[in-house]
Amino acid sequence: MVIGSRIAGHPFLGPLVPRIAIGGVEARLKKATTSWDGGRSQLVLEYAFSPQDVQLTQRFESVDGEAIRVSSTLRNRSLENAYLTWVKLLSPAAGAEVKLCSDPDRCRIYEQGNYWTKVRPLQSGSEGVSSLVWESFDTSSRISFCVGFETQERWSGQIHTEQHAGKVSWSYGFDGGDVRIAPGEEVPLEDVLLLSGRDPMGDNRDLR
Repeated sequence: MVIGSRIAGHPFLGPLVPRIAIGGVEARLKKATTSWDGGRSQLVLEYAFSPQDVQLTQRFESVDGEAIRVSSTLRNRSLENAYLTWVKLLSPAAGAEVKLCSDPDRCRIYEQGNYWTKVRPLQSGSEGVSSLVWESFDTSSRISFCVGFETQERWSGQIHTEQHAGKVSWSYGFDGGDVRIAPGEEVPLEDVLLLSGRDPMGDNRDLR
């Protein structure tokens, strides 16, 4: 999965893959398949993990032509209980490129939690985690990339950004809290909206 565009000043992230940990151990991604559903209105990605047989299914669909909704479910296909430690619904694959802005010095990151919000520059050695909403803003191109959890039914979102030695890392997911998933059970995960363009949050004057 790739998000963004190679056009100068636009974000580009990819390839991106999910990662999960079951019972305190990160699972190994062994197979990925792609299909279309709903008359090609939904892109469906299915990921099989091992050693415990669990399957993550993600559906990508356009929302009013302005955003992409990502809906995910996790099914335990094994004969034993699966305990969800954590999940990163999208994270960089090995060798992936994560470019949020045309120049890191021109990049501003909006982050928030339950009782706080802040805007910070994307500096070397910096790291941050946002809860419900996160946005990068290129002060040169005026292009933003916005990620927001549409639901928080069971888990609290984590949108993570860091830069070390000139390399940017980005992911979103949540702590699974060791929730038990019974054999054969499929559980819905939290829905996320992805937006990009000029001012997708409606007003980002404070990100200058």
